[in-house]
Amino acid sequence: MNLFRLPCGIPWGGARRLVLTLACLFALSGLSAQNVTLRFERAKLKTVMDEITRQCDLSFAYSREVVDADRIVSIDLKDAPIDAALQSLFPSGNGIDYAIKNRKILLSAGKQAVRVDSVIKGRVVDDKGQPVVGATVVVVGTTQGTTTGLDGEFSLRVAADDPVLKVDFLGYEPQELRILPSQTTFDITLVPSSKEIDAVVVTALGITRKEKSLGYAVSKVSSEELANTAGGNWLSGMAGKVAGLNLDQSSAGPGGSIRVTLRGEGSLSHDNNSALFVVDGVPINSGMSSNTTSGSYDAVDAPIDYGNGAGDINPDDVESVSVLKGPAATALYGSRAANGAIVITTKSGRKQKGIGITFSTGITWEKPGFWPDFQYEYGAGDYRKSTLASHMSNGITPDEYSFYTVPAEQSYNGEKISSFHSRYQFGEKVEGQLRYMYRSYDRASGTYTRVPYEVCDWYKGFFDTGVTYTNSVAVDASDGHGSQLRVSVKDARTDWIVPNTGYDVQTFSVSALSKRNKYIEAGVKLTYYRKDSDNLPISGYSNSSPLKSLIWQPTSASVDDLYNEWSSGLIRDYYAGVGGIKLCDSSLDNPYFVAYEQLNTMDRDRIYGNMSVTGHIIPEQLSLTLRAGVDFSNDFRTQQKPQYSHSYTNGMYREQTVRNVEFNTDFLLSWRRTFGDFYLNASLGGNAMLSNNSNVSLLANQLDEPNVFILQNVSGQLDVRATRTKKAINSFYGFLSMSWRDMIFIDVTGRNDWSSTLAPGYNSYFYPSFSGSVLLDQVFDFAERAPWVDLLKVRGSWANVGNDTDPYNLLATYANSPNFTGAYLLPSETLNYYIKPENVESWEVGLEASFFKKRLAFDVAYYFSETTDQIINVPSDWATGASSILINAGCVRNKGVEVAANFVPVATKDWRWSINLNWSKNWNKLVELADGVEMWQLNAKNTVGSRVFVYAYPGTELGRIYGVGYERAPEGAFYYDEAGRKVDCGGEVVVNAATGNPVLGTEVKDLGSIYPQWKAGMTSSLRYKNLSLNMTFAASYGGRAYSLTNAILAYMGKTTASLPGRYDGLVHPGVNRNEDGTYAPNRTVTTDIVEYYNLYTLNRNNVEANTFDTSYLKMKELRIEYSLPKRICSKLKVFQNITLGVYATNLFCITNWPQFDPEVASLSGSSLYRGVETGGFPMTRNYGFSLKLGF
Repeated sequence: MNLFRLPCGIPWGGARRLVLTLACLFALSGLSAQNVTLRFERAKLKTVMDEITRQCDLSFAYSREVVDADRIVSIDLKDAPIDAALQSLFPSGNGIDYAIKNRKILLSAGKQAVRVDSVIKGRVVDDKGQPVVGATVVVVGTTQGTTTGLDGEFSLRVAADDPVLKVDFLGYEPQELRILPSQTTFDITLVPSSKEIDAVVVTALGITRKEKSLGYAVSKVSSEELANTAGGNWLSGMAGKVAGLNLDQSSAGPGGSIRVTLRGEGSLSHDNNSALFVVDGVPINSGMSSNTTSGSYDAVDAPIDYGNGAGDINPDDVESVSVLKGPAATALYGSRAANGAIVITTKSGRKQKGIGITFSTGITWEKPGFWPDFQYEYGAGDYRKSTLASHMSNGITPDEYSFYTVPAEQSYNGEKISSFHSRYQFGEKVEGQLRYMYRSYDRASGTYTRVPYEVCDWYKGFFDTGVTYTNSVAVDASDGHGSQLRVSVKDARTDWIVPNTGYDVQTFSVSALSKRNKYIEAGVKLTYYRKDSDNLPISGYSNSSPLKSLIWQPTSASVDDLYNEWSSGLIRDYYAGVGGIKLCDSSLDNPYFVAYEQLNTMDRDRIYGNMSVTGHIIPEQLSLTLRAGVDFSNDFRTQQKPQYSHSYTNGMYREQTVRNVEFNTDFLLSWRRTFGDFYLNASLGGNAMLSNNSNVSLLANQLDEPNVFILQNVSGQLDVRATRTKKAINSFYGFLSMSWRDMIFIDVTGRNDWSSTLAPGYNSYFYPSFSGSVLLDQVFDFAERAPWVDLLKVRGSWANVGNDTDPYNLLATYANSPNFTGAYLLPSETLNYYIKPENVESWEVGLEASFFKKRLAFDVAYYFSETTDQIINVPSDWATGASSILINAGCVRNKGVEVAANFVPVATKDWRWSINLNWSKNWNKLVELADGVEMWQLNAKNTVGSRVFVYAYPGTELGRIYGVGYERAPEGAFYYDEAGRKVDCGGEVVVNAATGNPVLGTEVKDLGSIYPQWKAGMTSSLRYKNLSLNMTFAASYGGRAYSLTNAILAYMGKTTASLPGRYDGLVHPGVNRNEDGTYAPNRTVTTDIVEYYNLYTLNRNNVEANTFDTSYLKMKELRIEYSLPKRICSKLKVFQNITLGVYATNLFCITNWPQFDPEVASLSGSSLYRGVETGGFPMTRNYGFSLKLGF
């Protein structure tokens, strides 16, 4: 039989066997060459094996005695060979071997382990050879471990079979080394990790989420950015760093209050627009409480800024701040967070085993850095023609300036010199001449001596250089098994720029976490805050404030003269009738008398924190958290005004006690599970909030015995005012978070509140939210197609949130009469038992992207919100017995765009430069008000004597300035010039042809919005090795405000605005109106330049001329830091790190705003309002240094 042979000589039968053999080998190799994608974090081994079976069609065969299928593992592989996955799950030497046969993965017991029982030592360094301090060194699969010391060295006793040493440190690739019985010394080098760690943020209820999974906008501010804040209120350190964040700042004293709003003003109730502050998952009181309900203009009882509650937080204890901007982000907090939330996470103990100590110290100097444009060309005097008529002894020229009437026998020329003195600065030109100034009189000898006529230091010298000394110590510890402890103490002492003002602050915080096993953990975080002040200043245009006296101070006397007048007792002599002239006007108090004797004290004690217990019923799947939080604060305040104080000639004394306490108790049941490609997190929770507030004021309006400041010294009866409120909200909420392949995320939440401030049937309100995001870079596999794209994410959210009202707005209540003991006052408003909750509906969409390994990143968001059914008081007919009634009405709409971008132009081994930019624009609109209500007023108590009004009309922003100004030619008006050409003069100022002065109108006019058109910020961080330079800039464009300080100073002739035309006059731009109604260009030179400024162009009644653009560009912060290299610290054997920093704030401010700070807001009772400046303290610059030592 002939056999068929292949051309190469191989028989066909043998060839067939060869082919079959090769096919089998190929099939087997194909099995092990299959690729899998596995992404599991702390999942059971059985779950991971099932996923491998699903992807590869391979089943596992093993004995439960050999393999623990419930073992918790983590694995993150993308399109990796199955052999790599098996090697990760069953590394060699762990006692389990694997093999792939007949489409099965066989798991069997491995070879006999080698026992090691010895002490090993070693040193861990980074890729630069620097010691790595605090690296974790553990024996895999055991509880044996330690951390590296200051020089990177470690020592560890090992007692295990086939031990594997694992070295891990954040930001570096972990290293694993097998320990042999003969090896006891290791030199280990860690290399930087090439794998990006998913950024996480703290969201509502204190839940930590991956940033990429969120369907709404969240901004994060690090602890380093806040701890570097040099100002009195740590919130100022957030300026320019978060898009959509607005800070209204009080310039009313040290540590001034800051009002925080996000994405515009949505409520007609001004105080309902502030963001909610949450510390470690529990809301805290962030508001203000004042000594009065009065405004800051000409009030006998002007408001004092005691600081807002959010400013009490110690920035050194803050780990991070998450800014949740929209209702969808904060829906789980309910109605209180309808305007966004500032979620603060405080620091816990260290993660590595051991104890660490951090000591920080710093000194900050604070100096007024921005002043009005004072003029020094002309001195004190009053050259109005009406005044000069009686002060021209020779009938030709004005008499010379003289503060005193000097008898002929004591004058320089033997003639009587009559007093020709004024607080105005419309006097002679300063040219070195001699005059009788304030300091010319020698009280000891009773003689007068002429001195140089000049503009004295009548204002700036009053202010001191403030200084703050800060020291803090923090101790953190960990046992290396999950239990942590941190204790911190801080002391800060501030002397402010106003003499005899300032405060001391002490803070004590403790954070403890105990996690002894996988089933239960407990934690407590508690802070005690103490603030004491012997005197806090009063700002504003008030007799209680030194600012009003300074503004009216004559420029012919210096602040030293003011001090000497007070310190020598001349003020008391004047009022006792034994003194001659009082330097300040009789209606004003000496500013040093105000600063040193009219004292406003405060003692604040505050405790806030929470305790929590979490039970992991099914570890990694089902957990229950129980938490109780408290925020208690007690302020004891006094005010005293001695005898001869203006408005309180016989003295005054007040005691005020303000107490706030809020309890929050909540639970959260969470269930988490992975189903193949799907991840599910379902939670159900509840909250019970109880708030009690009291404000008791006892006032002695007159004192029997002068300057004995006790309530028993009252002359007459005490004025007693007491307010107590109580409020409770009970809530249930739930949320569902779902994801698919870690690339598509959906969140659904719902919450129902029952509020005690609303009537049954109306007190229950439900608000849902929905959000989602898609990682397009993963959906379209950009890792392969466009590896330069790190992240491309689209997101969207929608929410509907309710809002209740203040306590006791359902039924009328009576008030105690301050005038008649036992009498009561009828309510002035009709309340509404059937009031409904407000409603806020919002949505937003956004796009996030990062490229080139995060060298370039941006985030763009567009949002829309509408607030309806607002709870407001509207006017009613007095026939009803009240002037107003509470109703649901009104609609306010906000929409806007926010942009954030990050650039890293330079990133090398030694150099790194990063730039963060943000920009935001908000469109605000009052859509409608109640029927019959034409407008809404925002500044009822700061109208500057009914001159300036902040109104909102339907169709405009919720806040525009209105006031009188120049009369202008109507639209269509014209005149003919000399060439006979028709010239349109509509809108030009009408000028009196006889005097050359502009004509002031009588109708109020719209002078512009109080809100900026857009805001922006930039932070630049440059690092070279251990030296860093950080700069923060903030900018705002648009918005207007009225400046009372400018009006008063300018119309008295004290600023450069009053220089043009002295004393020759000028021609004011505009037109004259002829008797026949036609117009002609104005060519009249002013007949009285002082009257021109004093009564027309610069007078406070001319609101138009004193309203300015508040746009600005500021350099908010500059900080330079140097950290001592680790190798030097390790040689010192004491310090882990040493960092020295120098810093400055407000280095420059470019603005057209004429006086001080364009960001200023004015106090009105316990609220801050923008749009009207009623006398603020100067904007300051801070300079200082800090030293931080780590042990």
